[in-house]
Amino acid sequence: MLDAPFTATAAAVVALAFLDRFIWKRGKVTITELRKADREGNYLRYLLKYEANSEPEWSELRYSFRDRRCPTTVIAGKTRTLDGCKAGENAEYLLIRDDLLTPGEWDLTVQITTVSRRNPFYSLFPFSSRATIEETIADG
Repeated sequence: MLDAPFTATAAAVVALAFLDRFIWKRGKVTITELRKADREGNYLRYLLKYEANSEPEWSELRYSFRDRRCPTTVIAGKTRTLDGCKAGENAEYLLIRDDLLTPGEWDLTVQITTVSRRNPFYSLFPFSSRATIEETIADG
């Protein structure tokens, strides 16, 4: 039979993990704005603003362009963590080389996902924020 102190400790740890994920929502990141910004050299720039309710130490950002004429054509940016971001509003630019995109209609999709290796509730029920904008790439 399990020892009573062990059972109480295990129940407390599970309760704290539950509170952390579902009540405190530590690490939750919400995309607040995604829009085209000024061109920089041979790069198209897109402004991404997001709100973090605490430092997003386990959050991961991924973005991709999908050709609307040929949806199997996808150009993905490098997936990375949001290390270095602070609690509150954050902003950054997403860059894509303009020579990678052919003229036409494209969808830019940005997704931020928060998963924790320490708390299994984050792995089972991750936070995810997603935004998509339509973009027309002109000739030249």
